[in-house]
Amino acid sequence: MRDTSAPGLALSVADKKNSEIQSLTSSVTQAQYDVAEQQAIVSSLQAKSQQFNLYLTQADDDQESALANLNLGKDALSSATSLVASMTTATSKVNEASSGASDVAAQMAELVNKLILSIEYINKTAQLVNKQKANNPLVPDKLIDNMSKAAANANNAIALSLAALQSCYVAEATLLESSEVLALGSRQSGQLRERMSYLWDSQSGKVLMAANAAPSSMEVPGIVAMLQQAYDDAKANYNQALTSNNIVTSQLSHAQAELADAQVRLNSYQAGLAAATAAAYAA
Repeated sequence: MRDTSAPGLALSVADKKNSEIQSLTSSVTQAQYDVAEQQAIVSSLQAKSQQFNLYLTQADDDQESALANLNLGKDALSSATSLVASMTTATSKVNEASSGASDVAAQMAELVNKLILSIEYINKTAQLVNKQKANNPLVPDKLIDNMSKAAANANNAIALSLAALQSCYVAEATLLESSEVLALGSRQSGQLRERMSYLWDSQSGKVLMAANAAPSSMEVPGIVAMLQQAYDDAKANYNQALTSNNIVTSQLSHAQAELADAQVRLNSYQAGLAAATAAAYAA
């Protein structure tokens, strides 16, 4: 007796294999689309990551430059502070010399000793002024000339005993003039330091408040205050650039992992389709 069920069974198996191949083909197509889409995402994030790396490098360079400028500003402020102290000391010494010259005018017996002391003060002051002149153009040339004249007058007073008293008066007058010049230089160097350190009202020419205070529309920050703000801004910009770069790097790593998974799925579907196709032809 012939088995009439065989053709139907063969047809059922063929339909099942054909359905499996169609399903695998559809899966391969979808997986190829997923891989292409994920590859586009990865490529976009790679370009974005490169750009953000450039931003981060630039922000780091800006931060280093701002810090270097701030340190230079602080060094300049320290020099200005030292200048103020030196000018104050010089003024004090010149005043002392002037007082000494006034005293020796009353007592000739002490004239030579007082003049020697004055010469010592004058020479030390002249050396100090010459050093400050090299660093600070605010010190006038006239001051240096007056210091030289004072020293010359004092030496002549010692050598010429008959003109000692008169020479003392000349030296005293010169020292008084030098004291006034030094006082002016001291005030100007003090203003320079304050302009570097504090908030400055350019209209009134007065110090308003400390540099860390919030400025109003009428106030201008000192040099160091502005350099500090520039550094703070550069540091904040760097931190923001670093955060953004880390986010993009994390996104890129996640997208690359997703791409790898998509490629694995595609390879799996392609292998399954090849095996199903081969089995169908073999049958």
